[in-house]
Amino acid sequence: GGTLVAITDADGEFTFGIPKAGFWGFAALGSGPDTEHEGKELSQDAVLWIRAYDL
Repeated sequence: GGTLVAITDADGEFTFGIPKAGFWGFAALGSGPDTEHEGKELSQDAVLWIRAYDL
């Protein structure tokens, strides 16, 4: 495993060339507008999972 940081454009779009087969997760951390819920810290995150196969 490992971590890469992708920078998005103004619309939140990015491009990534998947280098090998396997599962790849793309996370948007802190993507929501709210930072608190019922007096507690909140982080609105999203994850998109991609499964890549060898060609």
